Amino acid sequence: MKNSFNIGIVIVLVIVSFAGCVKNAGERPYTVGLAFGGLDATPTVLMGHLTARMDELGWKYIITNGDLDLNKVVSDIENLVQQRPDFILARPPNQLVMPNVAQTCLDAKVPVGFMGLTGGGFDIGVAATYAGRPTEVGDPETLRGIPLALFINEYVAAHPGFVPKIGFLVGDIAIDARDICERSINVRDYLTVEYVDVITTEALPNWSANGAMKVMEDWIQKYPISEMNTILCWSDEMCVGVIQALQAAGKSPDDYLVLSYDGLPIIEEYVSQGWLDATSAFDLKKQALEMIKAVEDFKAGKTLERFAYSQAIYVMTPENLPAIKAGQLPDYWDYSGYLR
Repeated sequence: MKNSFNIGIVIVLVIVSFAGCVKNAGERPYTVGLAFGGLDATPTVLMGHLTARMDELGWKYIITNGDLDLNKVVSDIENLVQQRPDFILARPPNQLVMPNVAQTCLDAKVPVGFMGLTGGGFDIGVAATYAGRPTEVGDPETLRGIPLALFINEYVAAHPGFVPKIGFLVGDIAIDARDICERSINVRDYLTVEYVDVITTEALPNWSANGAMKVMEDWIQKYPISEMNTILCWSDEMCVGVIQALQAAGKSPDDYLVLSYDGLPIIEEYVSQGWLDATSAFDLKKQALEMIKAVEDFKAGKTLERFAYSQAIYVMTPENLPAIKAGQLPDYWDYSGYLR
């Protein structure tokens, strides 16, 4: 299996087929609706890769942004189906709104695929209620913490006497649960070393760098390094805020073990400077291409696999960053042994 370590925001693509819903492609360019629940850092990068590939194919696309508002997400879908796209790729903020989105598309006879934040345990029953042949394309979200746990285990082995005292900075407490967008549970589950679970706090506004900065400023005041020496952020965007708070407080890159998720370009300078020790990254371009391939297969009338994993997860560290920036990604993490 090529390419080692990682994980990123999972892309779960639930294809919904409807008899007679695919239009004559000769009438106009094949049109795909891209319905995003929010366009923060990661989905924006993903969107860029999706649209670049669709430009190559000569497809048309319509983009909506729900701004992390569930009501707006549903409203966007209602407006989108009125434009009669050939297919909709929807990325709701969480799977709680997926049934509403699926029902709206079903009623309008527009096929939809979910780019959801889920794990291997995604409630496919929800999709099957509306779908003729559901499939999942992506990497299980609930596994993304495992590479970071393994990194911590190896770090402790290389630094005898170091006990991780962890502050978990999450994007949204409401989705800090299995099978939605959990990024902490498997860190805890796979730690084999002694550690202290200090506190779990969400960044407000959710997932924001500014919110994370405020949390970190508070933590610096409340917890001396002897009581909190490890910070785990749910996203690189939030990690930027954390690192900026550390810098403003006069801290050193060596003071904290800092871990994150996504592997975005916005974090590379901090990785190279040693502020960020590891980020559970994913190859968003590879994931986008897998998603577009699924739509192409649907367009061609092919039967889709129940599971189609992207295998696009790896860990970015200061040691492998130069090679990554040169276009040489490390081996993707083979998580097949962790699926359940």
